[in-house]
Amino acid sequence: MKNISSGLILSRLLKILLNLFKRYKIISSILIGAFVLFLFYKIFSSGNPADASSPPHFVNVRVDTLFTDLVLSGDLQSSKAVSLLAPMEWQYNLQIIYLVPEGSHVSKGDTLLKFDASKLQVVLMNDRRELQKKKAGLKELKLQQAFRMTQLKNNLKISRYNLEESGLRVDKSRFESNVKKQQAEISFKQSTIQLKKAEQAIKNQKIIQKSDLTEMNMEVENAQSAIQDILNRMKKFTLISPMSGMVVYGKAWFGSTVRKIRMGDKVRPGQTMIRLPDLKLMESLIFVNEIDIQKIKVGQKAQLWLEAYPDKTYLGMVSEINKISQPQNYAHGKMWNKPSPIHVFLTHVKITDPDSSLKPGMTIKTRVLLDTLPDAVIIPAGAVVEINGKPAVFTRKGRRFIQLGPRNDAFISVLKGLSKNDDVQLPPPLDRSQPLGQLAFYRQNQAKSDSLEHQLDLMKKEGFKFDYNAKRSKIKKKGHK
Repeated sequence: MKNISSGLILSRLLKILLNLFKRYKIISSILIGAFVLFLFYKIFSSGNPADASSPPHFVNVRVDTLFTDLVLSGDLQSSKAVSLLAPMEWQYNLQIIYLVPEGSHVSKGDTLLKFDASKLQVVLMNDRRELQKKKAGLKELKLQQAFRMTQLKNNLKISRYNLEESGLRVDKSRFESNVKKQQAEISFKQSTIQLKKAEQAIKNQKIIQKSDLTEMNMEVENAQSAIQDILNRMKKFTLISPMSGMVVYGKAWFGSTVRKIRMGDKVRPGQTMIRLPDLKLMESLIFVNEIDIQKIKVGQKAQLWLEAYPDKTYLGMVSEINKISQPQNYAHGKMWNKPSPIHVFLTHVKITDPDSSLKPGMTIKTRVLLDTLPDAVIIPAGAVVEINGKPAVFTRKGRRFIQLGPRNDAFISVLKGLSKNDDVQLPPPLDRSQPLGQLAFYRQNQAKSDSLEHQLDLMKKEGFKFDYNAKRSKIKKKGHK
């Protein structure tokens, strides 16, 4: 009966809170949600008589070595790999029309990826037509030059005949009048000049023909070079494996997201399309928060395990830490208009004992050993609560405030307030305390709520109101539609 009445009470409370939520949607969303969760816990936890009657459980405080660490999820990759890039072709769209499946084992000379080269093929056809035209023009030029040279040589022969004939006339005119002698000599001189002109014309024509042939041959060679250039560029539209290995797709920006390439994608020149990694040199790439980066040092030992196979662990070592941070949303492939205020540092953790189970692109948990604290007073992290914002535990004698030291995921060291002879309650009674960090979380959300209320007050003073009932958010000026 108590569970039924509790359910009715909760349903009525939810209806009331829902109405409040619709009316004060933005201001009270965080506080109302927290209040509902608190009521849900109070009603149902108090309604379980078995929990109320069960005796508290205590665990011993230990003095032991505490290993502080940092556990993050990383991406597996090879520290040494051959990267195949998209060709530097800015004039054409680089669209993938063939892509070998990721994870395939390929040999040297295998085709890995093809881009659409149809536009280059059109250019190639046009260049080949142009080459045929140039070759035809060269052939025609040679015929014209041969014909012209034949004419000039014939003219030279005629000029020689005319000179020989003029010489005979001069010899014959010795027995004739002076007038005829002079006419014969003039005719001989003219024939001599014509012969020299014919000889010079041939020399000039040879120079002109040589220049024309050189120019035409250069045009043909340029056309051939253009074709060869297109063929070489078309070869770059097909990525060939330079070595044997396993195919790993590259990542690139598509819109505001970084993801692996796919069939049909249009990519930018110079982007990494495919990587052929050396599987003997594997590493984990983790992004360390700027708060924790001061704890990370090159040379620190690490332990790694695949999320798919958590029973198998590997040894590792921090090998490199990027000196420049980046916004957290950029690091995880999400580009928003405003960068995240949280910055992270890319950190490389080298795996010292890799095996065939490790494949690039897999998610691997990475635990970096930060420090070792010997002879530390240790209690389970779940035993620590918060009372009025101060850390505390519950012992057999009641609550006790403590001073916390370094911690890891499972245990917290206590600097003051406990000894190895004490016991702490686990789990602690939350009806007399709050989870550790709740007060700071509440204050943070309260600050956000106060800031939002301040903004709404400013809107009210300026004569604006927010239309909650519209299908989408609209800001309306009072007195205006």
